[in-house]
Amino acid sequence: SGATFCMQWFCRSVWTRRFVSISSIFFFVFVVARARTTFWTDVFVYHPILMAIAFFAIIPELLGSIFIIQGYARDPRMRCGLMQAHRRYALILKIISAFGIIAVEWSKFRRSKAHFVTWHARIGGVCELSQVLETLLGLTIYYRLLDHRITTSQRAKMRLAHRYLGAIVVVTGLISMSLGMLSHFALRVFEVTFLWLFFAILPV
Repeated sequence: SGATFCMQWFCRSVWTRRFVSISSIFFFVFVVARARTTFWTDVFVYHPILMAIAFFAIIPELLGSIFIIQGYARDPRMRCGLMQAHRRYALILKIISAFGIIAVEWSKFRRSKAHFVTWHARIGGVCELSQVLETLLGLTIYYRLLDHRITTSQRAKMRLAHRYLGAIVVVTGLISMSLGMLSHFALRVFEVTFLWLFFAILPV
């Protein structure tokens, strides 16, 4: 099917995917760095950079690990190693995203600006909250913390909820990234229309 083909392509083209991800990040940072309005002493500037790293580099690796895990579902040895890689990518995503949120919230606090007033910020907040819930649920499932209290069907529902939360993280994160390109900061930094459109569409 088309979905199976996409999964196989996503897994096999790992180095192409990584090259595109790294190139996109370097290009993004280069454009931000050369902008006349960029000051590295301003903590806000680290917010878009950290989020670009999270969603241009880490999210593709995280999705890749999920697709590969599905492909090796019947091989316990391969599955164990892949689960560890999945948890590692998930942890890195949470850490980078957390620092990105801290950067923008600290910047707003210092400037006495209101929090979560734009759709970019609100959807980003939903993304971060979903990440926290997804992580807690994932750790509960992985370490079997509730196995002695729940049935097999309830455990299956927990796995399904974990997957749905993961999908919410990806979708809300990509929407928030695209909306971020409509911010005053993005419009000042990405002066050329092509660059603005490129990074507005790239996350999707």
